[in-house]
Amino acid sequence: MDTNFSSHSQSHARPFPMDAETEAYYRDRGVDPWILELNLITTLTCLHYILPKPTCGVWRATPLVLADIDLLPTRPRDMLEVTPAESRAVTSAVSHILAGHQGPIRCARLVSCCMKEIAGLLVCWLHLLAINGVRELFLFNPPWPLNMELPVGFFGIATLTRLYLGIFTFPDAVALPHAIQFPHLCKLGLFCMTTEKRDMDFVLARTPVLKTLCIQINILLTCIRIISRSLRCVHIKGGTDLDVVMEDAP
Repeated sequence: MDTNFSSHSQSHARPFPMDAETEAYYRDRGVDPWILELNLITTLTCLHYILPKPTCGVWRATPLVLADIDLLPTRPRDMLEVTPAESRAVTSAVSHILAGHQGPIRCARLVSCCMKEIAGLLVCWLHLLAINGVRELFLFNPPWPLNMELPVGFFGIATLTRLYLGIFTFPDAVALPHAIQFPHLCKLGLFCMTTEKRDMDFVLARTPVLKTLCIQINILLTCIRIISRSLRCVHIKGGTDLDVVMEDAP
């Protein structure tokens, strides 16, 4: 069986080509890069690589749920345990999947890639998520430091119903287009985000149906003013002392 597999692998182009450093990383841990790549395809049903064209069309049109943590060879205990080599391999796979799927995208959990190293690629991902109508987005930027600004293109994703952001710096709200709206956003979670009061004012003013807001380990934010007729629940967890002023809320 091993011989047949080796022959097969030599006669086909590799779907997720790795650089020498990444291959060495997996081989040192007893993982064959080719087997890993095939496992990635199976796990994420990236069928356009291995199935007939009619079936590929079905996959491209099937609502997609993408969790990049499923691309890792082993599930880490937390996102800070993802190595640079693993991050690069996951980044390559995510790019292939988003480029090959025509939407809709139900949910995207992007928590295992070092976003600061792929800033340009992240802009492309956000564009694809926007045009494919992503509803739920988990976007985290491991590892530290906390000095990567959230791309402005993110604010064009108006289809979101649930959003969780982590380890980004909020861009200057004054410079953002005033027409930005998240008309369907019901749940918003912010983890270790560098935000200020004016940033939260900006967000709350553009989420007319927001029901749940969770802020965990707030940075710079010392006061939040709640002006929302839809908000029902506010969770504050960890971080510095945060004053919550309820000015206009149910």
